[in-house]
Amino acid sequence: MRARTRLVLTCAYVALIVAAVPMVRSITNPLRDVGMLRVTVASVIVLALGLFGFLASRSGASRRGVALLMAGVISPCAVAYPFVVSPEEFLHVPQYIVVGAAWTWTLQARVSGVVGSTLGALFLTLATSLLEEGVQHVTPDRYFGWNDVALDSASGCVGVALAVFGPRLLRHTSSNREL
Repeated sequence: MRARTRLVLTCAYVALIVAAVPMVRSITNPLRDVGMLRVTVASVIVLALGLFGFLASRSGASRRGVALLMAGVISPCAVAYPFVVSPEEFLHVPQYIVVGAAWTWTLQARVSGVVGSTLGALFLTLATSLLEEGVQHVTPDRYFGWNDVALDSASGCVGVALAVFGPRLLRHTSSNREL
């Protein structure tokens, strides 16, 4: 995929995140009121992981690589869970894993060298988090939280690592096709 297309897709994803800030509570509050918010958030994450696993396995990727990448996504979710106050905040973990991976994917097509694209992706992930939290600061009934910035940044680091090392894990080889 061309570098410009990657940039447009990543910027569109970031714009979608920022645009959704004012609308999130109108979706999550009714789910919370009927006691379905945690189940809904967990279902969304499980469905997303299942879709990723299905698509990766259909692409001919090694099963071991798919399992390792999924463990790389599930592990930070499991570690973050006890520290997250609300289910809405928990959604930040997979959301920013994708942000970190998307910025890495975008910069790999534009910046030469792994170090440059990795550092750039880390910086842009932090900038995305600060932008989202800034929008929350000016949105009624929302607030700026440094804890969210830290959670987003840590999750983004996982996404960057998965984007840098993931392609090597997913390569199809006959020696690791079976788990």
